[in-house]
Amino acid sequence: MLEELVVWKDDLRLTDTPSPMDSLAVRDLLDSDRCQHFLRKISEQLQTPSPLVTASIFSKRYAYSLVVSTLWSMSILNRGLPIQVDNCYLESDYDHGKWLPRLRIVDWQATEPGEDRVAWRNQLLIQLFADHLTPIWEQLHQITGIAKLVLWENTAIYIYWLYQSKLQDAHLSVNQYAQSEEDYKAILFDLDAYHFGERIQPMRRLLASVTNEQRKRKTCCLSYLSCGGLESCATCPRRRSKSKAILSK
Repeated sequence: MLEELVVWKDDLRLTDTPSPMDSLAVRDLLDSDRCQHFLRKISEQLQTPSPLVTASIFSKRYAYSLVVSTLWSMSILNRGLPIQVDNCYLESDYDHGKWLPRLRIVDWQATEPGEDRVAWRNQLLIQLFADHLTPIWEQLHQITGIAKLVLWENTAIYIYWLYQSKLQDAHLSVNQYAQSEEDYKAILFDLDAYHFGERIQPMRRLLASVTNEQRKRKTCCLSYLSCGGLESCATCPRRRSKSKAILSK
């Protein structure tokens, strides 16, 4: 594992060790039958009422492991994690009984920006979104019917959290801070839809207009329907609709 990431691997939910409980090749998520089997299996862990809810909760946990670790490494360490689908495994792990999977990268041969950092960054982001995440989101959409906007917002919340909260509180150098700001703006404004393998650029749609300190979601992630998820998230649109209903009485 990259030496610079060792200290962060627990926070980023990365691992270089196969799980003794359950290990899944990420490539299997692109196979319809295997993906359906996986969703049924983790539905028992999450105690969800439907595959659609399972898909949403899974996407949040997968996006955290994959997206936050890749962007952290890119923006702070200037390293491109080798997150090709065939180089990644999903390893089951638990925290106080809660299923929190880790991402295992097999070959840790990272890339560096060289003289043209913008070209390097764009290629890495294509690999992250269009080549890796979008095919999985499409598979979840096809199997469960979950709206892809929900899946992309489950991704966007962590991109926003990383760049507008986590890194703001980190002890970064002036160069690291400037670079992370530049990378965040690039994800919102410089990337086109094809970088995501989509017809519409999802991050621009979900994050570009956000100016408040705590952004409000446009979609519900359905976590409240899982075991222990009795309350909606603080930024959930359901809370706003409930408040309006109360005020109108």
